Amino acid sequence: MAASGGPVGRSAESKHTIVRLEAQPRRGANATPLLHYATRLLHYGLVSTPTVDPRIERTRRVVLAAAADVIARHGFPRATIDAIATRSGVARSTIYRNWNGRMELLLEAVQARFGPVGGVAVGEVRQDLLALCRHLANLLTEEPTASIAASLILESRRDPSLRALHRRFADGRIRAIADVVEAAKARGELHRAPDGATVAMDLGAAIFFRAMVLRVPIEPDWLEAHVDDCLARYGTD
Repeated sequence: MAASGGPVGRSAESKHTIVRLEAQPRRGANATPLLHYATRLLHYGLVSTPTVDPRIERTRRVVLAAAADVIARHGFPRATIDAIATRSGVARSTIYRNWNGRMELLLEAVQARFGPVGGVAVGEVRQDLLALCRHLANLLTEEPTASIAASLILESRRDPSLRALHRRFADGRIRAIADVVEAAKARGELHRAPDGATVAMDLGAAIFFRAMVLRVPIEPDWLEAHVDDCLARYGTD
């Protein structure tokens, strides 16, 4: 099999050839031919998709877990590359090969530990809201996420990068609850609710205050009563 304009007629061994494109695209006259050639190789099946070495994946998991642990124990300011390397047993040079600096590593570690809001099927409003509120309560009361959240809230006042991560964390939880509320309003429920975001902040504020300010346990009975009170206030009969 051959195609004009490039050496694509090659043996079966070519199927295992990996074309590595630079992270930053080449500039100048050679940029377009390079990309065009790589596209043809992919089109004709003469290159395979690179597979990630399991050892690299394991190393990344170890480093991310160590970074989250250092943040939880000592806060963001002391979560340095040296501290993470010591905690993980992974060399600094290896860490720098996998992440473009400290902040990129910390952001990925926090996102991995918090995880997605995820998996709530909009249907029965009480069950959906309880599931989301439990998720939030667990993040704010269980370790290491409780300590990570506390440090994130504090340090985001000083660090713009952490401020963006904090905003993403808060917005994701608000949006998930708001979506449930808006779906319920569309079904004719919660007819007194002004909008989904308002209900989300109403529900989340009490959970946050108990977990992060009062530092008291969030019992299942309290959480159910809190959701039920909110539903009654906004119009579920």
